[in-house]
Amino acid sequence: PTPTATPTPTATPTPTATPTPISGTNLYPYPITSSHSLGNGAFALDVRVSNVSDLGGFQFTLHFDPNILHAEDASLGPFLGSTGRNASPLGPDIDNSAGKITFGGFSYGSQPGASGTGVIAHIQFSPQRTGSTSLTWSDDTLSDTQGNAIAHGVINGSVTITQ
Repeated sequence: PTPTATPTPTATPTPTATPTPISGTNLYPYPITSSHSLGNGAFALDVRVSNVSDLGGFQFTLHFDPNILHAEDASLGPFLGSTGRNASPLGPDIDNSAGKITFGGFSYGSQPGASGTGVIAHIQFSPQRTGSTSLTWSDDTLSDTQGNAIAHGVINGSVTITQ
């Protein structure tokens, strides 16, 4: 008998998700979707703003399922004060019964406001049980250094808590 060569399958590459660039001025959680383990305790999510010009202040209310998450704290991210302006937080006001956190910040000084894309806030969450929750926005405002509203959109997110 003569051995017959059997073709060896060639590995097929698995597609890798490529992040979609965010166009326009938007407020969004980062990462937009994330997964965390119940046993690993508290975790932080960033709140980012994209493609903004002369940002002087912001405020938002972020909603979540209080059966899945509790908000523990919020702090300013580096973006608001990135041009050398003094930045101060407003809040946080946390209502874990209703599943919402309201937070904001303002800046002052003679420098221009922040422009581009960056982290405006860090929110600390603690997982309560396994499951998924949407992250949605209300009462969101962005303003320039003169106090004028900056038109923007929002991108909702989601968090999954695993065992």
